[in-house]
Amino acid sequence: ELELELELESEGGHDAARRLKELVSTTATVTDILKLRERLLEIRNEVDISNNGIGRDDVDAVDSGSNSNSHNNNNNNNVRDVDVDDDRDKDKDKDKNDDFDPYGSPSAKPQINPQRFSPTLFDQSPEEIYNIGMHYFNAKNFVEASQIFEWSCQKSNYRLSVACTNAVYLRTNLCDWGYLGRGFERDMAIVESVTKREVELYRSVQYLKDFDENEDDDHYLSYRYDNQHNERKWADEAIRAAGIGHSHDHRRQPYPPIIHWKRSTSVHPHMMLGYPLDDDHSILKRYVSESMAGMDELRARLRDDGTIADRPADLPYSVADMREAFLEQHRRHLLRRERDGTPLPPIKVGFVSSGFNSKAVLYLSHDLFRFFDPELVEIHVFSTGAPDHPQFIRQTMRGVDWRQRVIDTVDYFHDVREFDGDHIALARFIHDKELQILIEWDGYARQGERAMGLMALRPCPVQILHQEFLATSGAQYVDYIVTDRVVSPVRLEGLYTEKFLYLPHHFFSKGHAVQA
Repeated sequence: ELELELELESEGGHDAARRLKELVSTTATVTDILKLRERLLEIRNEVDISNNGIGRDDVDAVDSGSNSNSHNNNNNNNVRDVDVDDDRDKDKDKDKNDDFDPYGSPSAKPQINPQRFSPTLFDQSPEEIYNIGMHYFNAKNFVEASQIFEWSCQKSNYRLSVACTNAVYLRTNLCDWGYLGRGFERDMAIVESVTKREVELYRSVQYLKDFDENEDDDHYLSYRYDNQHNERKWADEAIRAAGIGHSHDHRRQPYPPIIHWKRSTSVHPHMMLGYPLDDDHSILKRYVSESMAGMDELRARLRDDGTIADRPADLPYSVADMREAFLEQHRRHLLRRERDGTPLPPIKVGFVSSGFNSKAVLYLSHDLFRFFDPELVEIHVFSTGAPDHPQFIRQTMRGVDWRQRVIDTVDYFHDVREFDGDHIALARFIHDKELQILIEWDGYARQGERAMGLMALRPCPVQILHQEFLATSGAQYVDYIVTDRVVSPVRLEGLYTEKFLYLPHHFFSKGHAVQA
């Protein structure tokens, strides 16, 4: 209520703001609070969101499937944050959208109960209705949000696809599929239709240069370096900018394809993760993750005023340069060992996550760090999240501080909250530690807390996905995913941009057997 009051007051003399202020000032009893809550729902629908109060999200951004404020909202885990549209293609894309109907027939459409809404809601544009739905969503009123998103979807003639897919997401959370669950197949068809259409509109692949794989090495090297030096330099820069790392087979395919997305899909990777698509449509899961990966670093540079900051020219870091530097260091260490017996230094491995506190992942995984041989591995932890409150540790957790357990068992624990929102500074900080391997635990979870855009800047030569996200990152800058043969069967390897690192029994690290 206080947050809504502040937003309404920003509209100055708006009548709803004045009435709300009076209601808040006079509320005293539980009964009054319940009445106030009902009144607030009415006021939300009466607010003119064309002004600077509720619904001040940029309408163009919403139309392209985004919520421009959601990158600062931790509750908004599965909603588009920022999308970049090419103005030159807007008319073309609009034409392709005109006849799009994901439901197929009027009888298949989810039913909307108009009695749930204020009459003024029906006079709003689809984008404005979507913004109202976002406020219900952020308030975790999923029942109302589901209906409002669906109304926005239908009123836009299904062109505002993010409203359609958000409605599907909420119906999935609510198991709201109608009689005998018949609406479930309809909703999966919506996800497939919307995603296939957006792949066609927004995804492209750039092939830099093709070589004959059967050419002998001498001819290949001569052609590569002598006759095509300028093109080689340009192609290397494109590969570096895409963050393609060492998992790429440079000999067999010297110029890998570069995947471009004009905007991310309306379906969030975490939404898509739980949708049981058949084998013919499983590739859509990869495309959804690809679109998120392609926009992740750009989204991280979004300023509060809607502009995008420039990326430093030296980022992403060059994987080839880092590998060469580490190889040179290793050669020197080998010579020292042969000369005077100096042992080789340990491999430096980093873990980055926002969940080094009382989260389910850490409950299960904190003992993992006890089993690294310090003579072989030097562990660095980079925590982007806050520690638990001392009172919570003392009373709720009965004195158990999971974060402290990790601190006690790793070589270096870096609290990097000072870099909150500055993924560029965080990438430089991690890069300066000269790690060989960086393991990311959040995936696309914990929107608003995770180190968004970090991995795309390539602070380490080898980058690995583990734990929180069970599907492909879709990123060309993540080399491996730690998984198992049940979660990621060999037959699905083509759906992943990463190589598989199989654990023998289970992808998740669990410490039940050794916990004191």
